[in-house]
Amino acid sequence: MLRMLDAAESEFAGLGFEAATMDRIAASAGASKSHLYYHFDSKDDLLAAVFTDRVEGILADKERMFAGKEELDDALVEKVLSEGVATLLASHANFLRIVVLECFRPGGRADLSFGVLRLVSDDSYARFRAFGLAVESEELISAITWFGLLPILAEMLIGGEAASALGLDPVRQHTIFERQMAEVYHGYLTRLRATSSTAGGAEDARGS
Repeated sequence: MLRMLDAAESEFAGLGFEAATMDRIAASAGASKSHLYYHFDSKDDLLAAVFTDRVEGILADKERMFAGKEELDDALVEKVLSEGVATLLASHANFLRIVVLECFRPGGRADLSFGVLRLVSDDSYARFRAFGLAVESEELISAITWFGLLPILAEMLIGGEAASALGLDPVRQHTIFERQMAEVYHGYLTRLRATSSTAGGAEDARGS
């Protein structure tokens, strides 16, 4: 079944949902069309399955990134910043392209796309709270959406083409983008840590 999901992801990302066909997906997966339909009732059902599987993969990657960490110290912040954009998101580039495409496709599954955002933000919220950071859920969703996910998706979708059209080196521009995003994240995380530390100190003072 994994080969079918991989093939579907590749077809949906490369051609878009409408142009992708169950015949092409089955052929790419090395399976018969009937076998594909045995597991998935329709192309829409297959799309939903891709979303479910890939989100589970992203959350599992995040779990490995934070494994054994009890404090969001400078070392962990640097690890999250370096691996988050360069490794975790880049390894899911095809899926993230589908997430964007479904938001703009007439009759598309924007509900699945925004479901991804909700699951990722809920996971991040729980992790921040576990680290003792006083973050608000709505603020976190806004930060992830407007200052994280959307810029990253835009860079993944058009960054290389835009750089080439402007006569710039795509690899160099991607490196600059990663550094800029790291600065944005670092600033946000630093503020969270400072705010949480201040709030914790105030509570201790009141308790004494």
